[in-house]
Amino acid sequence: MPYELETFHQIVSGELHPARQPKEATSAQLTSLRQHQDRLTIQYLIRFTKPKNGHSSLISYRPFGALISEAHLFLHSLSAEDNPDQLSRLQKLFIQASGVSESTVSQSALFASPTHYHLSILLSRDFASLSPEEIRYWYYDHLLAQEIEQFKRCFHERVFSLESEEKIRLYVQNHQSQLETFTDIVLEQLSREEQKRVHQISGEYTLTDVYKLIYQHLEIALAHIERHFMKYLDLTNRAPYRSKILFSEALRTKVDFIDDRIGGSSINPALREILTKPLSKLSDIQDEEEFTYHELFYFQKFLREFYRALSLENEEITDGIITETLYQTNYNATDFVKYLSDQIREEADQHESMMDKLEVLYRHLKEYNQHHCKVNVPCYGHRSIQEQMIGWLDEEIGYLTKVMEAKIKQNAARTFAKIETPLSVSAVIYFLRLQKKVGMISNRHHADVMRCMAENVSTQRKKDITLHSIERKYYNVEDSTKQKLRDYLQQIIDLIDKSFKTGD
Repeated sequence: MPYELETFHQIVSGELHPARQPKEATSAQLTSLRQHQDRLTIQYLIRFTKPKNGHSSLISYRPFGALISEAHLFLHSLSAEDNPDQLSRLQKLFIQASGVSESTVSQSALFASPTHYHLSILLSRDFASLSPEEIRYWYYDHLLAQEIEQFKRCFHERVFSLESEEKIRLYVQNHQSQLETFTDIVLEQLSREEQKRVHQISGEYTLTDVYKLIYQHLEIALAHIERHFMKYLDLTNRAPYRSKILFSEALRTKVDFIDDRIGGSSINPALREILTKPLSKLSDIQDEEEFTYHELFYFQKFLREFYRALSLENEEITDGIITETLYQTNYNATDFVKYLSDQIREEADQHESMMDKLEVLYRHLKEYNQHHCKVNVPCYGHRSIQEQMIGWLDEEIGYLTKVMEAKIKQNAARTFAKIETPLSVSAVIYFLRLQKKVGMISNRHHADVMRCMAENVSTQRKKDITLHSIERKYYNVEDSTKQKLRDYLQQIIDLIDKSFKTGD
């Protein structure tokens, strides 16, 4: 057990576990609280709906004790709301719902996000007015707050003393894993219903509330590692709820903007559904239990790129803009891969000849080989959208090539012999290209010429020429091959010149 986490370990499953404390511990807990302050200062954060029409309603509230700084960190991401009437109305709603005495309110302020109001209320309580349950709750609040500060200090000192990046990575991930194990142990103390409300303190200061308090402080420790040592984290692990809240509030405006722009467009319904899935997930991020660090970091880039792409108000939103942005953000969900492959398949199916179909596939393969994503890390798994499309095209080309070769072999069973030549396959292909360019061959599609060659020509090295080898060498001709063909053509020209003299 890392020594920086020893007290957390004792609280979660050792001698300091709240359920193992005797009744007489209340007196010692109260004495510990009095050492820090004359009166107990509590800050409540209360969240309300923010409807366009009608009145707001209370959603949840949470008390902060020793870690008021954490509340300030959250409020710092919001904008202050200068509305005394709304402040007074929401404060009364909270007092009615919580049973807090209005006389204990010493200060209040109102903040707003795009979708919610956030009320901050500061209470001052005399220690003599606290119940045993309240004393226990606030004792653990202060104990955990002290451990958070000590953990931060010791953790930083230890990291900066390590000699290599790999040692730092192992150290960070070891603590990340241990803290996540502690959170799992705490969750086991809660019922399934309370697990869903793990970030909601009832205000009755029950043992369940204490477990939730412990869980929230463990997440604060995790969030601190995330904020300062992000590049060393194991990104496959789930992100703390607190990080998801801050992420949600910070990017809500972008999500709403993209939703509005897409809603007013006439893009392909299939493409709209593909984009709606990640946007819906981001809208409900607080309820996503398995939302990982990787997804947290990926969708920040995802939203930034889409916000930039759709910010030109006068520009019409087209299928091309959405498709290109999804590709550039390396969004490799199965439905998007299917959408792209279906588009290519539909284009290829417009041609009857298999050689023409292959030509379409090879063109797209060339384009995807040159088309790199702006976001390097894919949304899901390890294979990028580029790699998946290249892989799919290779498979399609391989399949069609085998079908074509099977047909060529059937035709090769005919009794007449093929034309044999000492030229290489590349030289023959190049010669046919030249004939087509000067008009000696007038077939409209070069695919027909290539198929005819594969069926009727054999070289010294290749008795059976495959369509795959023809396509691969069609545009890649070496200078030595050109020179070899030129020598033969020069001999032909010499013979023609000679025939003018001899009459042959």
